[in-house]
Amino acid sequence: MQPNTEVGLFVKLPKLKKMTNRPNWKQYQSQLQRKTRARRFLRRTSRFWGLLPLLLLAVYGLTAGLGGSSPLPTPPVAAPAPQAASAPAEKPAGAPAVLVASPAPAHKPAGAPVAVAVPPAPAEKPAGAPVALVAPLAPAPQPVAAAPKSSPVLTKSDLQVLIDHNRFINLTESAFPFEMDGQRFTVETSLNPQLQSYLLKRMDREHCRFIAVVAMEPATGRLLAMAGFDKDNPTNANPCIESRFPAASIFKIVTAAAAVEKLGFSPTSSLSFTGGKYTLYKSQLKDQQNRYTRYISFQDAFAQSVNPVFGKIGARSLGKNALQQYAEAFGFNRAIHFEIPLAPSIVSLSDEPYQLAEIASGFNRQTVISPLHGAMLVATILNGGEMVAPTIVDQITDAHGRPLYRQHRQALNRAISPTASKIVNTLMAATVHDGTSRKAFKGYGRDRVLSRLNIGGKTGSISNKTNELRYDWFVGFAEEKNGSEKIAISVVVAHEKFIGTRAGQYARLVIERFFGDYFTQTAAAGPKASS
Repeated sequence: MQPNTEVGLFVKLPKLKKMTNRPNWKQYQSQLQRKTRARRFLRRTSRFWGLLPLLLLAVYGLTAGLGGSSPLPTPPVAAPAPQAASAPAEKPAGAPAVLVASPAPAHKPAGAPVAVAVPPAPAEKPAGAPVALVAPLAPAPQPVAAAPKSSPVLTKSDLQVLIDHNRFINLTESAFPFEMDGQRFTVETSLNPQLQSYLLKRMDREHCRFIAVVAMEPATGRLLAMAGFDKDNPTNANPCIESRFPAASIFKIVTAAAAVEKLGFSPTSSLSFTGGKYTLYKSQLKDQQNRYTRYISFQDAFAQSVNPVFGKIGARSLGKNALQQYAEAFGFNRAIHFEIPLAPSIVSLSDEPYQLAEIASGFNRQTVISPLHGAMLVATILNGGEMVAPTIVDQITDAHGRPLYRQHRQALNRAISPTASKIVNTLMAATVHDGTSRKAFKGYGRDRVLSRLNIGGKTGSISNKTNELRYDWFVGFAEEKNGSEKIAISVVVAHEKFIGTRAGQYARLVIERFFGDYFTQTAAAGPKASS
């Protein structure tokens, strides 16, 4: 009987080499897509620079043609007999005009332009008299349409693929280089290096899970600061562009704007509520008047962030359609054009009254927003209701200094009217003066920098489901009282067990540093300008 050789059989396999740095499938697909877009970018660039000489040649030809001479050599023409070259002493009236080509000199190289002599036209010429052309002339220039302006070689969508977005994390320089397929390019950002470095030094990383600070030039959408911290991924995460933070009471800005336009609310409009300011029970949504009813102005309800007031506005007055209309007008549920991939902020509405109250007051964790989008909300108020796309790249140049991308102001839509934006501006100013942010800006009226500014904002706070994190928001603005300089700010901090530096305090640091440098520079430039 033969033994079973399959039982207990050991086969010595060749030792496999350890695979190191092997990308997973997702990384491989990302790299493959980036290389494909890079090749497309190089082809597009080469086409652009290849067409540029042709465009310049066409412009040169048009310019020379309008100047009265052909930009190209006139074809060589056989010279007439010498006796035909001399003009008669007298020419009868009405005789045809003769254009005679002068013979080319013997020493002129072949193919050189031939000079054309054009005698003056006779005083009178009968209608329909023929004109004899001995030598061909350049045709008279015809009116042509203006050459279209050359479009940018790259778009924001291209930059999202070509540039690793991790390069923008906590920059301390305004520009950085990058290479692609052996070619070197330079990215010039809109960031303020001094402000950026200052914020990174002042961050309290001990008592928080996340910090995100965004400062924006509201009129143009240019980012002046984008500094963040993520304890779980400190080197490769940028919480400033992550749309995972509960909006909390920041959404009251949207509800207030809708109430001003749809319901005709003003800062002095009187409203009522029962129960606590920061709770939201179904019983608080009833429209009832009793001895427990309290009355409050619309401005104070916003400044003190009174949940039942805004819950009733959303559930009983505005409704689902109006809330959704204004949420989308302020950029929710839609893509935002930016040079870095940016997930949209999300709000979800139903027909259930209590859910509408939760959304309108920000008393929920389902409405999420990115800190960058928070700055856009404030910029919209400062821009008179016009929403502008954000941008962080001013331009990109190649190794020869030729621009391949330049940022330009991009107006997205009008969210609210200028009149409504002024009212919301007033509500936000009340938040800093005597509302939920008064502690963070205590004494700002006596500060050498802050006293020269109008400051406003909106706070928000909510815990996560496990209560291990406390999200703390401040979105706001500062603008000169006697000038035009403005800045929009958005800050979110996720505190852990202990509360560290608050969002409003970070916002104050931004305003003090930015306008402190600005006032110093303008004061120094004043004597130079006068001299």
